[in-house]
Amino acid sequence: MNIPKSISAGDTVGWTDTPADIGLPVSAATASLQYALRSATGTALDVTGPASGNNWACSITAEQTAALNTGAADVTIYWAAYITTAGQRCQVGQGVLTVRPNLAALAQFDGRTQDQRDLEALDAAISARLQNGAVLNYAINGRQLAREPLAALQAMRSDLLRRLRAAQRNQRRRAGLPDGSLIRVRFK
Repeated sequence: MNIPKSISAGDTVGWTDTPADIGLPVSAATASLQYALRSATGTALDVTGPASGNNWACSITAEQTAALNTGAADVTIYWAAYITTAGQRCQVGQGVLTVRPNLAALAQFDGRTQDQRDLEALDAAISARLQNGAVLNYAINGRQLAREPLAALQAMRSDLLRRLRAAQRNQRRRAGLPDGSLIRVRFK
């Protein structure tokens, strides 16, 4: 199946599927191809690929992709593809489509991941703790306030940095770039 893995909301998207992609001995002249797109939030879209020669030309309009993601975060859409021929329907594929936000429709956008935002907040908390004194707990008029120990904050920071570096390595691998890993080889 040639449906894209990710799209941007508000874009027009098109792709062509062939009988070889389907893996069944069918022809576009005698079989119809439909996609059912669904999200966990209830967004639903059905796409029919009309015959184009012996292939199916599928498309989603700009208005339809805009409706798939109206927010500022990526939306995961689950899809299934079906062939119908002679009154018989058969699922021929399924997968996941990521719909990125339409930046042109947003007044404000924060492209950082949740881990990046958490790391910034944690750095601010550590900095404030160091500037205002590293007191763990105190009591005034019977009221008590206890803070997280600085060592625990630093451990959380180390964990966030490790996760961010792993995500960056994975992103570089997906882009076909070196991920910064060191591979040691010894020849004899």
